[in-house]
Amino acid sequence: MHYFTIFALFCDKKCLDFGWVYTHNVKKENPIKPSNAMKIWKESFVSRVRLCQGVFIALITGGLAVQSGATIYTMTSTASGVTYTAGFDTTSSALTSWQANGGPNQLSLQSLYYSVANGVVNPLTGASVVTHGAAAITANYTVAGVIGVADSITLNGNTLGEQIKFTNLSGSATTLSLFQYSDFILGGAAGAQTLNMIINNSSQSTANQSGGGASLQWQGQLTGGTVEVQANNTGAPFGPFNGSATALLNTPLSATGNAVFGYEFDAINLAAGNSLTVSETSLILVPEPATMGLIASGLCFLFPLWRRWRS
Repeated sequence: MHYFTIFALFCDKKCLDFGWVYTHNVKKENPIKPSNAMKIWKESFVSRVRLCQGVFIALITGGLAVQSGATIYTMTSTASGVTYTAGFDTTSSALTSWQANGGPNQLSLQSLYYSVANGVVNPLTGASVVTHGAAAITANYTVAGVIGVADSITLNGNTLGEQIKFTNLSGSATTLSLFQYSDFILGGAAGAQTLNMIINNSSQSTANQSGGGASLQWQGQLTGGTVEVQANNTGAPFGPFNGSATALLNTPLSATGNAVFGYEFDAINLAAGNSLTVSETSLILVPEPATMGLIASGLCFLFPLWRRWRS
């Protein structure tokens, strides 16, 4: 709609400009014979129309190019009569949705970052996605001469599994770190989340989160490497994810409100051409639709009693 508005305004402005010039010249300064005036008007009109057509086509083409740049890959899996979906958005190179039976979106954003030799943390972008049936994808990233990442994601009912293989492409041994930022809005209850993280050992940690009647257990492990985690209550990228730090600190391990969390997987002195693989498993539990209906009915019944008690 904006393109047509711009086009109309552009053409209208040009025609008004010509009309003013023509009237001004004919009536005040340079009288022109009617036949010559008509010829000038026709030539100018044709040129204006062609110009407007060019602008119109350019705007439409540009709009289509922008709109066609985004692709969302949706994984689908059904278990116990419930259909679960998870979506990967190539624009943000991240998981951006996880739903049950079309209910509230449980996942706002989950994205990957990397660093070399404990240096600056950078986002992984430009994912090349390969689908494997209806319930699995692999998002591939390559930073030339630095790191290659293959993130394989599988949806199986209410569980989401990931195998993230990262490879040293630098040509010499170095420390590679893979970071993962997660922003879950369980039950669609933004600002009402409770998060607790547990360090199981140096290579494995678990995140437990609840909110809006839903719960999540997320576990990440890197065999042959180390794992650090951190919780945050800002509801936005923090520390390594916004450039204010280069590592996660294993503290704090809990957050409430707008809770988000991060994982850091370190491959120390990884030889050139070698790889390590992060294994992640997650389980999400959401209220059954019938349960939500009973809760809503109960609240409707209790509300009049509460008002009577208050009065």
